[in-house]
Amino acid sequence: MLVLMLCASCVKGIKLPESRIEFVSVAETKGSPFLDLRFSSKTNLLTFFKSNTGEDQLGEALICSLDQNVAFERRQDLPRYLEGEMVEVGGPGPGQDGKHIYSARLFAMQTPDGGTSSTFIPKAQLLEVLRGQDSLACRVFTSSYSYGGYYSNSMNVPAVEVVRAIE
Repeated sequence: MLVLMLCASCVKGIKLPESRIEFVSVAETKGSPFLDLRFSSKTNLLTFFKSNTGEDQLGEALICSLDQNVAFERRQDLPRYLEGEMVEVGGPGPGQDGKHIYSARLFAMQTPDGGTSSTFIPKAQLLEVLRGQDSLACRVFTSSYSYGGYYSNSMNVPAVEVVRAIE
């Protein structure tokens, strides 16, 4: 019991600020199975924890639900999703309205057995899933050792734009 209490005390429970993200564009990545999804945020998502807590981050990813009307709290809850690491491709300079521009190279995955294992979703199946939807809910995920995981606010990506990029 003492060990459990000590481990639980390592995770800090402060309220972190919300981060809004906004869709910019999506395109195919030539010669690759990835999609390049671009989005913006007034928050520097690559230094989110350093700016708000003084701690380093463990990585950043964009995650999009492929299941209609799923407001997800954790990626592990998603049976089908797009996921990819993100990088900053434009800073808050002139004409950017104070926004950082990010690019995420996304790949499609499914967890048919409730999250125990993951497999890639074939292109034909991905197109079928996307054609039955209006939009995808996407969120940025990052984490730190002491504070655990953090998800940004949700961003809606038009499914028709993703289909156009794949085709």
